[in-house]
Amino acid sequence: MRNLYFLLAFLLLTMSAMADEYTVTNIRTTKASGAKLAVGQTMNFTFNYTKPDGPVKIAFVPFDDVGDELRNCILVKKSVVTNSGQASVSMTFTSNDGNVDAIWVEFRNGAGTLMKRIYKNIQFEIVDCIVDNVSVNRGVTSMLAVNEEVEVSFDFFKNTNNATVSFQPYNDGQPCQSVSYSAAMYDGENGSGTATFEINSHQMVNQLRVVMGDRDDQGLVYYERFINVDYRVFPYAFYQINVVSPLQLAVNEDVQFNYKYIKTDGELKCAFRLYYQDAIVQNQLVPDYFTTSAYRGDRSESFTLSADGKVDEVRLMFIDASNQIVYSKSWPVDITFGTPTAIDDELIDDQVKIYPNPCVDYFTIEAGEELSYELYDLTGSLLLSGKVSGLSANVDVSEIPSGTYLVKMHVGGALVVKKLILK
Repeated sequence: MRNLYFLLAFLLLTMSAMADEYTVTNIRTTKASGAKLAVGQTMNFTFNYTKPDGPVKIAFVPFDDVGDELRNCILVKKSVVTNSGQASVSMTFTSNDGNVDAIWVEFRNGAGTLMKRIYKNIQFEIVDCIVDNVSVNRGVTSMLAVNEEVEVSFDFFKNTNNATVSFQPYNDGQPCQSVSYSAAMYDGENGSGTATFEINSHQMVNQLRVVMGDRDDQGLVYYERFINVDYRVFPYAFYQINVVSPLQLAVNEDVQFNYKYIKTDGELKCAFRLYYQDAIVQNQLVPDYFTTSAYRGDRSESFTLSADGKVDEVRLMFIDASNQIVYSKSWPVDITFGTPTAIDDELIDDQVKIYPNPCVDYFTIEAGEELSYELYDLTGSLLLSGKVSGLSANVDVSEIPSGTYLVKMHVGGALVVKKLILK
């Protein structure tokens, strides 16, 4: 009984001590510690706290490197009543009187009496001007077309009414040649804006120099920094083509593929040819071409052969108004239309069956021996794979949307490809 009494007393003392604790944890800021904060720019702090009973106000108070409070700051405090929870406060500097070397979190009661002060190792460099929250419509890694206009949005804070903001392409620390960019002009002390730049020749860009300068004196720079990017600039390019290969298809059965393109300004036709062993298949230009004036886009194409044959290369081309090919790029494929050339392949193809086809929720693979299989959509994306170790196995496709798919099965050193329709 005495032991139980001491245990209860210990628990009560521990709970009382915990109730008297002030804590501030899990601090999240709109800028990381050590970052630059402009005059007029608001810094928000979100945090978790614990405290004793009774209402208090919580404030984050900035101090400089000699321990003096920075009073050139508007503090938004938070009144809290509950003993624990989450809260947010903020600070906005009205002038640049020194950098923030530490934050003291203060708890004060309704009479303004300081109840607790907690030190936090948080620093900020206070600056007069800044260009912040930069967002490029092409991201920081992209393929760009020559002369394609790239737009940059940003926030700015400055202590002058007469300034411009520009984004200048650089590579390895040097200004890129053959570029153009706009310098957005602003009179207000803070706000949001947009600027643009273009790269006018085939080159690489790995930095953007952000410059806030004087509108009248172009040599006077208020603020600058560099943003790391990775832009590869081409006059023409085809990329990210998706073709399922190898394929064994019936005559007149369609092959579908997708790709992306970029091109310089002006109107061009886009077409493709099919090749086998460097010869044009059926000696014709596939008539599915389109005309575009856009700098970039996504395309979906299809082709087939009307007789037995093979395709080992798909070549995409840009064609100008005089029907001259100005750019082309090839992708290797392995596609056979019509009767397979090997009798063994025919026998294997007959032995491997998939049913029902069309199917709902599942289909069955039946084979005379062990095999592995993959299910692809018509863009070439692998959706699922597995093995059949017995004579047959059911494959669950209940989570896959309705459509046409390809089942590739590897059996006895041969490849069997069958089309599957999901309803």
